[in-house]
Amino acid sequence: MAVDIRITYHIRRWRLRRHLKQTVLGAQVGLGASTISAYEHGDVDIPSSRLCRLAQALQVTLNDLVMWTDAPTPPGDKPSA
Repeated sequence: MAVDIRITYHIRRWRLRRHLKQTVLGAQVGLGASTISAYEHGDVDIPSSRLCRLAQALQVTLNDLVMWTDAPTPPGDKPSA
């Protein structure tokens, strides 16, 4: 399974916004800095359970890590199916 590059980008973006080093974020979710680096570079798949823990540690929603753009779409602006 290929890693979605948007997710890897958002993990790094939120980590930097929170002024966290990879070692600190890793410690918060029970991982090493090398694993956080591998996640941010898209070198390995990220299990969904770890995505949830990363979101909690970064104080964001899971959607913040997997969203397509920097700005969420307002509820009234979503295209109809």
